[in-house]
Amino acid sequence: MVKNESMKLFGINLKASGCRTSGKTISQAIALLVLLSANQAVVAIDDVAGSREADFLARYPNSVISHFSERETDDYTLYISSLKKVNGVWRAEKQRSLVGDLLRLTYLIPSGHNVTLVSEFYQKQIDALIAENGEQLFHCEKRGCGSSNQWANMVFEIKQLYGPDRNQLYRVDRFEKNGQEYYLVFYLIERGNQRIYAHIDLFALQQGNGSDAFVSLLQGNKVLVPADEKNRDKLLEQVVSFLEKYPDRKLYIVGHSYGEQSVAALQAQAKKSAEVLAGQLGTRADLSGRVEVYGLGPLAPQSAIASGRDRIELIPY
Repeated sequence: MVKNESMKLFGINLKASGCRTSGKTISQAIALLVLLSANQAVVAIDDVAGSREADFLARYPNSVISHFSERETDDYTLYISSLKKVNGVWRAEKQRSLVGDLLRLTYLIPSGHNVTLVSEFYQKQIDALIAENGEQLFHCEKRGCGSSNQWANMVFEIKQLYGPDRNQLYRVDRFEKNGQEYYLVFYLIERGNQRIYAHIDLFALQQGNGSDAFVSLLQGNKVLVPADEKNRDKLLEQVVSFLEKYPDRKLYIVGHSYGEQSVAALQAQAKKSAEVLAGQLGTRADLSGRVEVYGLGPLAPQSAIASGRDRIELIPY
């Protein structure tokens, strides 16, 4: 036999409050309270713990940081082209590995906002950054960027960034501030549920000291080959380590020669010096098809070499 007792739901005495204790009434009360709780959760949403803003960029009004990380890395892949599937593997035709500090964050845009306005808000800021001292390296939109699924899960490793390919935008820019070189990656997606996410990778490039050839090559910078044998051997070890660790990277060896001879003679002399260096590399590792040799002779003068000293440069690509 059911006792005629007061019933409480989330601390509310239904009988005392005048509610009838029928199954229908209780179900309605539960539905109402769940709805109120859900609304409160939306209002209470806040930035993920420990996050901070990206330098130089203001956030879209009332947006929240849903994902955040900050770390040092010696192997950040910068994608400078759209993603394509080649022999069953997704990859970018043009990409670089960088060494430095990565700040990665994703903003959830308030519901009801227009993705075009969000895009304009961020791109105007980025355009202003590179107008001062920088350049845009790549830009794509919609299906021209490739698979949104791959951007979300392979590149950024944030599943919330996955949406219809037609609703995405990606751009890469490089700029300098206060003597520091930065790379800025911006990705915008409107998901099928109409939620909009704006993602930012702000990468502060590690400043090379000129002696670490591995880091310089990894950052895409040319390396001057030392004239003395001891330092040259050390450099060659680093070059081989670089090429072995990154089998998709290649190397130009470019010789420069100066003197009173003809341009053709100086080019031949410069190429011969570059070939000698390529041979020294070849004795340390099998680099078939990964090294190209050129002799520019006097055609690329360097102001720092006032005396016109010969030199060899290594240029990664």
